[in-house]
Amino acid sequence: MSSVADQYLEAIFILCREGEDAFATTLADLFAVSRANAGATLGRLARDGMVQADGRRVLLTSEGRQRAEAGLRRHLLTECFLLKVLGIGWAEVHEQARSFERGLSPLLEERIDERLGYPRACPHGTPIPRPNQPAPDPAGMPLTAAPPSVPLIIARISELLEYRDQWLHFCAQHHLVPEAPLRILPESTVSISVALKEETVTIQPSLAARIWVRPA
Repeated sequence: MSSVADQYLEAIFILCREGEDAFATTLADLFAVSRANAGATLGRLARDGMVQADGRRVLLTSEGRQRAEAGLRRHLLTECFLLKVLGIGWAEVHEQARSFERGLSPLLEERIDERLGYPRACPHGTPIPRPNQPAPDPAGMPLTAAPPSVPLIIARISELLEYRDQWLHFCAQHHLVPEAPLRILPESTVSISVALKEETVTIQPSLAARIWVRPA
């Protein structure tokens, strides 16, 4: 199965875990491809028994979920390795991991996990699925659903945001990273203005929806 197919499975898995439905149009927008292109990829996944349709929604089969979790685990561990061992930047590890992980054998994956001390989450805060363990539910809520004027902590940056390179660099530039404290300013309307330690930042709703926070 191609790396593109694996990325589709992982994206469907993440959408479901974040409480969203996966549609062909959603995936086309996420991967910046045409609706026909996304439909063709989903058709191949359906023929391979990895996904099934529920009306317009796309659902993972049991086999598809297992493959998605395995692929996501490999990707998240690779991000940790690139950041902690090779010193790749926080905003660059996602893209670099996609290239690096393609040649990763199960033995190398196991040794990397051991070398890193079995990390709980990737550099962007996404919990790492483990074999024979229930995938942990994401903590917190999207920034778009959080109340204003309340001290908050960034819990994680959604993996779905990482498909937009410019968004990751924006987050890195303004220190919108896991464990950073912030609060939403009460005058926020369409865009969301947040107060960080050293600056006030205005965030577009499409980006804010992919930043998950929890009460401080």
